[in-house]
Amino acid sequence: MFQDRETAEAWIGRIGASGMLLRYPVDVGVHEWAVASGLFAPRGAHETAPEFIENFSSTRQEHYHYDGGALAAA
Repeated sequence: MFQDRETAEAWIGRIGASGMLLRYPVDVGVHEWAVASGLFAPRGAHETAPEFIENFSSTRQEHYHYDGGALAAA
């Protein structure tokens, strides 16, 4: 976990990582954050179950894609 994007990008560049960098809310789960922010509304009990919540991610989280340590073109 990094405190800021700049530090994360320095590490990504140094090791040549590929993948996605996501900004996560602090002190709250992503599922709870998305629901409280009005970004996600569960459509049934299965979408409030632990099995769903533990795999939940939101496309509304700030995120960046990297390829070989460099920010990938959008």
